[in-house]
Amino acid sequence: MKRKTRKVAIVTGGASGIGRAVCLKLFGEGHHVVVCDKNLKMAKTLAGERSRARVEMLPRYLDVTRPRQVEALFGEIFNRYGRIDILVNSAGITTPGTPLTGLSYSNFKKVIDVHVMGTFYCIKHAATHMIKGHFGRIINISSRAGIFGLYGKSNYSAAKAGMIGLSLAAAKELFDRGVTVNVIAPGGIRTPFSSPILQGIDAKERKLDLIVGEPEDVANLVYFLTREESYLMNGAVILLDAGGHLWHGMDDTLLDMCRKSVKR
Repeated sequence: MKRKTRKVAIVTGGASGIGRAVCLKLFGEGHHVVVCDKNLKMAKTLAGERSRARVEMLPRYLDVTRPRQVEALFGEIFNRYGRIDILVNSAGITTPGTPLTGLSYSNFKKVIDVHVMGTFYCIKHAATHMIKGHFGRIINISSRAGIFGLYGKSNYSAAKAGMIGLSLAAAKELFDRGVTVNVIAPGGIRTPFSSPILQGIDAKERKLDLIVGEPEDVANLVYFLTREESYLMNGAVILLDAGGHLWHGMDDTLLDMCRKSVKR
């Protein structure tokens, strides 16, 4: 079904990192964008710089772990525009790398609460409104860690894996209501969130598992998934890591052998 080009997008964790890049991309494409973040000051700064006629970027405080907040905000947005077309779940947290045997219960739970429970609350209330218009695009920002795990990040890995499972179930339930649900699982993306881990990695390094992307790389893929033409993309888990997941420890040895043979 053809719809107006201008859509209404809600982006959680929208004030910084990947979420910020997504907000800028969608706004630049002419969509109304609601920048949801716990850091309202940053959200207001982002939105305040980009006001123009007939297209709005609205800053809103949102703690995705509070279901009543989510329900109230999504209701406000629906009442304002008469629809919600796009939801991008980008809100996320992490904790310092810790072996699971030393990981506290509270640090495990709070990461699960944001990534899994928060994503559930947002999907539930966005989909309720999307179904009314028989159109919706839900994109959840997971991580390569949710598929392969990440050393010292058992809570983050479990949370990102939980997002994937939730997304796949939602994709099955919502598709016949006009709503698609897809997952992007980035590898290394250069953001303030990831900089302590990525420090020292050269983005031009030949080895695929060390290639680092930019938030805009994720935002460009998000934009494609929001388009009407992407309707066949549903329940997809898209690894965005330059093929880094293909790299095997043995490749290091073979790479060294190949380099030596070339020098001879």
